[in-house]
Amino acid sequence: MPTCNGGANQQFAADLVGSFTGTKFMLVNVNSGLNIGVDSSSTTAGAGVVQLTGVNAAGRQWTMS
Repeated sequence: MPTCNGGANQQFAADLVGSFTGTKFMLVNVNSGLNIGVDSSSTTAGAGVVQLTGVNAAGRQWTMS
């Protein structure tokens, strides 16, 4: 696992999906431009997170609280 150094490869931007009601975001890596999603759209606790090309799918939308 790489050392946490704050590099662009470890930075993500939160892009708004839809309206502000029930706000969801896609998290996009600053370096690669890829968004993150749960591996194989798993709903199992502890499932891996991977970088994927930009598709606005439910498994790639995140909420913040």
